Amino acid sequence: MAPIINVAKGLLNKPLPTNKWWGNIIHATAEELNTKANPGWSNPYAVKLSKEAPYGIQACYSYNYRQLSALTEGVAEFYLHDFVNDITLSAKEFAGEAKPVYEVYSISDFGIRVRACLENKKQCLDSALVHGMAFVTATYDRLTASIESEYTMKIVDKTKAGKYILEIGGNQTWVVYTNKGATFALDESEKALVSSELYNGTVRVAILPSSDATTVYDKYSTCLIRGGSISVESRTDYSLQWETLGKSCGTHGLLHFALPHHLPVLTDAITEDAPGAIVLNSTTRGKMVGQVTTTSSWTLSEDEDDLEVDFYPTHKPTAAVVAEVGLSKTLKADIAGEWSLNTTSWYFNGKLYQKYASLCLMAADAAVVGEDKTLLKSCLTKLETLIEPFLNNTLAPPLNYETSYGGIVSSQSFIAKDVNADFGNSVYNDHHYHYGYWVTASAMLKKLHPKWERMKELDDMIWMMLRDVANPSSEDKFFPKFRHFSFYLGHSYSHGVTPMADGKDEESTSEDVNFYYGMKLWGQVSGNKAVEDLGSLMLRLNARAIRTYFLMKSDNTIHPPEFVPNHVTGIFFDNKAAYATWFSAEKYAIHGIQMIPVSPINAMVRTTEFIQEEWDDILSKEAIVTEANTTNAWLSLLLVNEAAVDQEDALTKLQEATMDDGLTRSWALYNAASRKTVNAPKTGGALDSSVPSLSLPGMTISVKEAYTTLGLTRDASPDEVKKAYRKLALQFHPDKNPDPAATAKFQHLSAAYKRLDDHLKRGRNGGDQKFENFVSAEFGDFDDDESDFDDDLYIPSMEEMLFMFDMLFGAPPPKPTPSYKSGGKRKKGKKAKKNVGPPGVRVNLGRKGGRQMPRESLGFPSYVDQELMDMFAHGMMFGDADDLEEDFLSMATAFAHSGMNFEEEIPMWGSDDDDKNVENNTINKDKQRQPGAAPKSDKEVVTFTGDVHYAKGKFVGVALSSPAGKNDGSVKGVRYFECQPCHGLMVRPEDVTPLAA
Repeated sequence: MAPIINVAKGLLNKPLPTNKWWGNIIHATAEELNTKANPGWSNPYAVKLSKEAPYGIQACYSYNYRQLSALTEGVAEFYLHDFVNDITLSAKEFAGEAKPVYEVYSISDFGIRVRACLENKKQCLDSALVHGMAFVTATYDRLTASIESEYTMKIVDKTKAGKYILEIGGNQTWVVYTNKGATFALDESEKALVSSELYNGTVRVAILPSSDATTVYDKYSTCLIRGGSISVESRTDYSLQWETLGKSCGTHGLLHFALPHHLPVLTDAITEDAPGAIVLNSTTRGKMVGQVTTTSSWTLSEDEDDLEVDFYPTHKPTAAVVAEVGLSKTLKADIAGEWSLNTTSWYFNGKLYQKYASLCLMAADAAVVGEDKTLLKSCLTKLETLIEPFLNNTLAPPLNYETSYGGIVSSQSFIAKDVNADFGNSVYNDHHYHYGYWVTASAMLKKLHPKWERMKELDDMIWMMLRDVANPSSEDKFFPKFRHFSFYLGHSYSHGVTPMADGKDEESTSEDVNFYYGMKLWGQVSGNKAVEDLGSLMLRLNARAIRTYFLMKSDNTIHPPEFVPNHVTGIFFDNKAAYATWFSAEKYAIHGIQMIPVSPINAMVRTTEFIQEEWDDILSKEAIVTEANTTNAWLSLLLVNEAAVDQEDALTKLQEATMDDGLTRSWALYNAASRKTVNAPKTGGALDSSVPSLSLPGMTISVKEAYTTLGLTRDASPDEVKKAYRKLALQFHPDKNPDPAATAKFQHLSAAYKRLDDHLKRGRNGGDQKFENFVSAEFGDFDDDESDFDDDLYIPSMEEMLFMFDMLFGAPPPKPTPSYKSGGKRKKGKKAKKNVGPPGVRVNLGRKGGRQMPRESLGFPSYVDQELMDMFAHGMMFGDADDLEEDFLSMATAFAHSGMNFEEEIPMWGSDDDDKNVENNTINKDKQRQPGAAPKSDKEVVTFTGDVHYAKGKFVGVALSSPAGKNDGSVKGVRYFECQPCHGLMVRPEDVTPLAA
């Protein structure tokens, strides 16, 4: 069904990659086996192994041959590129019956090495074809080198030895580099530049985008690219390791092209407007900018995304909405309905499995079912019964291990003798779509019922699917490395091993995302941090690429301006973008296929700004929307999507709409009710993100943005972060600057500080591991470290931000002081027990004139760091008066404390004791000691030890007359004052006022 061609025998004894950009080079249909060669798109060049003269490595700068479809109201339905023989690296010996034998003999993560030899195998040319290569290269061995084109050539410059500048076809300029001692000249046809004798050396060619590009090419022309591999260091960091050849690689460096999505996350990236930058165009992914590295490596970092990656939406439906739409009742009806896996498709069965598993997820959500546990139990029982045939591999058609390429495939194509059966699963089409449903649904089941008696069997099936799609190990003897996903492109290829005239493609970006979402969740519930981190990195990288190339806002510059108004690319090939699907020309289907399955993770990719434009420009005008065609199942998907911009309308219509076959009404309502509606302004077509709107509840911010907001770099210390926040926040605090814009800025600064505070507590590089430590040949043998994933992206409300600010400046908490047990740790969620320690100290840090708050249950915002709370209860105020401006001092004065009040019994640190002396514990200010003086043991009276330093600010150590604490003047192991008998608090002298006796 899919003959393998041009592959060395040694490579056929191991798993063979399938969904790769160079797939056309090793595949052919039976009809085209010996007659036609299809190109592959390494970009910026397209290349192929020609099956007709001139033979050899043919290269084309495709961008020069772009064609747009006819325009309808100014909009193009597709665009593509012709393949033209701009230049072929050939040999005079490759002529007549002496056709070369092509052989791919080495495969790397980003390309292949191929040779073209005469039948004697003693005369060959060798080439490496790699994503992003700046030169098309061939190394000749005892052949007469011939650089040929279908156009006439003209040598416009040969003044430098080993360098020829050619004008090709009258409108292109190429540069050719050869060995300096060799001589080349145009032949009589003026379509070939030929060596004067047998040539042993390298020829490198590149198109010149401008006249000054030749000097840049000169510098890097002797560093050859030979391949590349992916190295994953952590959940956020990865590198593209380039295999190079040439002495100049370590001095001048390697010149290699980057895609647009690389530049924001590539260390020391050369941008398009940098002096001397070489810029070429890819076919469907925009401009490529040449990068230079002397280390033969690119380091990239995908920051934690602004969306929390979890099973549930970031914002749960409110009780009012749950009641209004009857969500609980609808969920019960969906669970009680008929469930079945009865199709002959692994794709459709997978959709059904995730559809039903999502019901169980809702049945475990108290926001929907309250305290009712019976619904979850019945849902799980039904789900587990449903998938038993999957565990037994008795679903029709069963899965098989296929040996030619190494993978798990449906047997349907072999049974039906149809390569397209089940969307071509048997020939490696769409495995990430099909198996993504099974992985994600199984992660849900494992979360809800980890001790299911058949969980080990489910584990085996899911690890097998993960290995088939996203095996990260080159040592695996059964599966190729990363079958679908390209770490260079940032997304997966759908198409498997059959040749395609326009190259590999991707259609449903949301189903691509669903696989890596499921991979992350599966690693999480399996306690396998390596898989969780790898899945998270691939998910974030995938989301970036999709937002860059596939989902087009009006300001998109990747695609032709005539194509951008479509807003989605449809079928995205290497050589073509077609506003279409494989199954329908309807716009609702072209857009809807980018929305399945409905999932909380879709918000990572489908931004509110994009949804607003897509809805206003296209979807809101579709007949199934305007006419409320509730019988068309695609409407259900469009309405869930609409909820991001008009939640009320979406929820109303979803109660009547026919559901997609992979969607239940309750899951549709649940997700729609979980979206936070933010209407983007019409001007400019994009939401102004310079200052976050105060109407955005649960505002989130990425680590990268947080550093930028505070004017810091990623290597900033925690103290530098704190200082930067304090300094900036003072300028915009609502009490100091009443301007609403300043308040919004203050909110953004506080969100940034909270984000970095969380991030630094987890560690900048938590979970760092070299890539080969991620894996073993058996995909399930990762470390069992508990999850340390930095995806807790909750950002506090405005009220909580003001509280956080006050905490840092020593101002009052708006809630009661917490109770503590021994060791200073708060017993979360429970009232403190009586008589767990000696009489405690009640420290009232309320503003002057403020009333004492009665002791109640803990009321601090949930985000507040426990360590910070402990320090706060000790009276350890933050501040560095020496380093802050006068603004700080004036603001600090406004937040002055009223003093200490031993008002009532509060359990503190220490062993059990009586509480009879509480009322006598008063401060005698007259007994304050001079610096360095030892404390007296005045009965039941607190005395001072003198001035101390803490964070460069003057403080007073307060020694307690009874052993009511274990603070020896240390914070985090650093001793800040001497206090005997080592019991006390630290406060500012001016903050202490005596109580009336």
